[in-house]
Amino acid sequence: MEPILLITGFEPFGGESVNPSWEAVRRLPEKIGGFVLRKLQIPTVFAAAAERVLSEAESCRPRVILSVGQAGGRKEITPERIGVNLRCASMADNRGNRPKGERIVPEAPDGIFSTCPVCAMAEAIQNAGLPARVSDSAGTFVCNDVLFTLLSHYAGTDTLVGFVHVPWLPEQGSPSLPLEDTVKGLTAAVEAVWERWDWETAKRRLLAGGCTCVFRKGEDERTDTRRGVRPLLELLKSGEDFTGFSVADKVVGKASALLYCLLKVKRVYAPVISRPALGVLESRGIACEYDRLVEGIRNRTNTGPCPMEAATAGLTDPAQAPEVLEKTLQALQKP
Repeated sequence: MEPILLITGFEPFGGESVNPSWEAVRRLPEKIGGFVLRKLQIPTVFAAAAERVLSEAESCRPRVILSVGQAGGRKEITPERIGVNLRCASMADNRGNRPKGERIVPEAPDGIFSTCPVCAMAEAIQNAGLPARVSDSAGTFVCNDVLFTLLSHYAGTDTLVGFVHVPWLPEQGSPSLPLEDTVKGLTAAVEAVWERWDWETAKRRLLAGGCTCVFRKGEDERTDTRRGVRPLLELLKSGEDFTGFSVADKVVGKASALLYCLLKVKRVYAPVISRPALGVLESRGIACEYDRLVEGIRNRTNTGPCPMEAATAGLTDPAQAPEVLEKTLQALQKP
């Protein structure tokens, strides 16, 4: 089954007769990347909007929920980085609610970061020739109410949640963006989510614990709990095609990087990566994201370099790595 992306837009509010968020959402293609889009108009009403999204999500089981809202006064399309746990309105919503400062979810934290790749989304919109930037404030009106509620509800799950604000339409005022440009920008944003969906899912799975390595492509997920290069060598021997997979691996040294080149993976995430490994991946056009860059991987007792890192130090051709690593493993197993 193809993964579903639930995308929502708001009804008009504040005396307006149109809302660019819904006008753009309803004109999006039925499929973008590998996602099938489920489109939903939601009320501009505190609590009720998020409840409507959650009800629809219960029915269609989306892998990603992306809400879109209007941001009068902004000239760019802006993916939101964070939702805040606050309702505070300078104007009434469409049912007359006007909260003056209350928590959305009493037991939840003050803020939760979006789980969608907001920087990649903004970059994709810019690459489509449209104005875009990452926003650090979704406000405290109904847009933020939806974003925070969904982030809180799906915290710790594999469902990604994001929010994008779009400018007014030209007939609403200035600054503005033509509707066709907003549609084009949202399409680029969804394409960016699709491009990184496997990667983000693999990363979240790794960081949740219970495994040391995660391979992900669409609905195909492989995990392993063993340390070292042995699992990667076994995958190479299996003859299976891992082209285009995204990988999350706890520690990536040069040996692993060489094997990832042979497996033809698309992206690698590592909490820890060595500088030689990063050089190998970048030289082969494999996208890489990491938390900590180290000069080299140490052995398990931290008394010297990792034997696999040392064994591959002089290699430049990934094709040489399997034989070298097999011999090194055999030598380590000798009494």
